[in-house]
Amino acid sequence: MDNADINLAVAQLEFPDRQCEIVEVTPEPNPSRWVLVSGVSGHGAQFVHYVNNWETMGPIIAREGINLTFSEAGVTAHANGHTCTADTPTMAAALCYVKTKNINTTQRA
Repeated sequence: MDNADINLAVAQLEFPDRQCEIVEVTPEPNPSRWVLVSGVSGHGAQFVHYVNNWETMGPIIAREGINLTFSEAGVTAHANGHTCTADTPTMAAALCYVKTKNINTTQRA
């Protein structure tokens, strides 16, 4: 599961009544994949990013009571009996959040 897939899963949880999709954003040669959510806060559409972004993932971490621990193996997020390990705190938390909501993800990104 890459960052765009994780971002999409979080966006679908955060905006269940909105259309969420992965779009390719240019320029070449390194287009990136972003998640576009339709009709957010009166806007036509908005790009969202949770993985590696404290501004968007931090409030979810606090609201969901996700605990983070750090070790040589990476960062581990714990919530509601689920555990996920990743390279960054926001990625571990995003994976754990999605997993607690019963959306299939891998244990390590």
